[in-house]
Amino acid sequence: MKKLRFLWLLVFAMAVLLWKTDTIAAEKTCQFVGIYVLDKKTKKPPQPSIEINIRKYGKKSGKTVAGDNTSWESDGYVGLDLPRGKYTVEIKCQYYKTKYATLKVGKKNLVKKYPLDRKAYEFETVQQKDGTLHIDGIHLWKESPKKITVPAKIDGKKVTQINDNAFIEQNLEEVAISEGIKKIGKHAFETCVKLKKVTLPVSLDVLGEDAFMYCSSLKTVIMKGSIRVLGEQVFDDCISLALVDLKKGIQEIGDDAFRNCSSLKEITIPSTVKKMGHSCFARCEKLKKVTVEEGVEALGNNAFEECSSLKEVTLPKTLKELGGTTFGGCTSLETIELPSGIKTLAAFSGCASLKAIQIPGSVEKVGSFAGCTSLVSVELPEGIKELEDNAFQGCTALKEITIPATVKTVGVSCFEDCECLEDVYFAGSKEELDAALDAGLHNYWEWCKMVKQRIDVFTNVFYDNVTVHYNAEF
Repeated sequence: MKKLRFLWLLVFAMAVLLWKTDTIAAEKTCQFVGIYVLDKKTKKPPQPSIEINIRKYGKKSGKTVAGDNTSWESDGYVGLDLPRGKYTVEIKCQYYKTKYATLKVGKKNLVKKYPLDRKAYEFETVQQKDGTLHIDGIHLWKESPKKITVPAKIDGKKVTQINDNAFIEQNLEEVAISEGIKKIGKHAFETCVKLKKVTLPVSLDVLGEDAFMYCSSLKTVIMKGSIRVLGEQVFDDCISLALVDLKKGIQEIGDDAFRNCSSLKEITIPSTVKKMGHSCFARCEKLKKVTVEEGVEALGNNAFEECSSLKEVTLPKTLKELGGTTFGGCTSLETIELPSGIKTLAAFSGCASLKAIQIPGSVEKVGSFAGCTSLVSVELPEGIKELEDNAFQGCTALKEITIPATVKTVGVSCFEDCECLEDVYFAGSKEELDAALDAGLHNYWEWCKMVKQRIDVFTNVFYDNVTVHYNAEF
């Protein structure tokens, strides 16, 4: 028993001796290493903090042999004791490119300086539950380039979206969005007043509201694919935008999407468009040509309002609905061919150059041609049931109009200020026309009751020099 106890004591003593020997040996083989990290250009410590990781040589990831963090207050310096050998040093700092360097520790203490290159720009990101990233902002410096690429990946993680307001009011001139990004959020590039060119990827599905609003220098937008949804006011007030190629596959063009794009000269609406918002191309004052492809069924209210240079319009046979004042104020429009299938026509008020128009037999209600001061004659086809209030108000050149007996309502002020109107050809009797006028007046009084006010208007009385021809052949 005593022998066994002696053996245990002997083993313990030898273990302690070995431990002390190893510790002394390690102390003799370790050297002090001082590491300075500096900005390559300014020669000052990077801000706000620096992460230093030291690993076995050749390893850029995984377990560290040693490491430390240093801050701006410590002048970018850290001191470490390292065993002799060869190592890979990893230095990380926000806004700077990660640096990898080889460190050899020999028999002497040493001091190493590592200059860091500042990134041209730095993206702010938000990681999602699925591991993908959303771009939430960008850091730029005076020397930052004016051209940036939003990458498909950052630190190996996929980028799928640019968030709302991410680049608002930034001093950028050209932006390329990489493949894989599916959505650009609201106001993402709003008021980037120096932005001249944008390239959008095939993968992009949604371009959010106001995304490029007020980008007054934007001239070129390259859409590589068919963006499904263009949000409201997405290019509103992009006054330098001269060319846009909308690809097939786009389904929705939001309200005011291209309003006030005063340099835009031509546009084609693809056949795939299902919804076209109001005023989407309003006030594009240099727009001369509009082509709407077969397949489109509706154009929104005020869609091309006040496009004062518009002369050529091609509409598809599939079109069923023209929104109110679709072409209102298109003062250069002289003629347009309307497809059969439209039921309501109230699209041309203020078309001062419009001289003649053939109204399809499918139309049941005729709205505003008010202010069409060059319109000389109008023939309304069989099947029309109603002439809305102010329908031909201010058509100062109108001399004659043919009205079918199917018309049961003639709205208030329908022919007000038609000072040249001489002949009205009505296919029905005087009693039928009087009934239609009374119906329009009744509607007016009902409206007055609804809004609880009365507006004094010219109510359906033709001028004294007008001759009404009843039971006219149609």
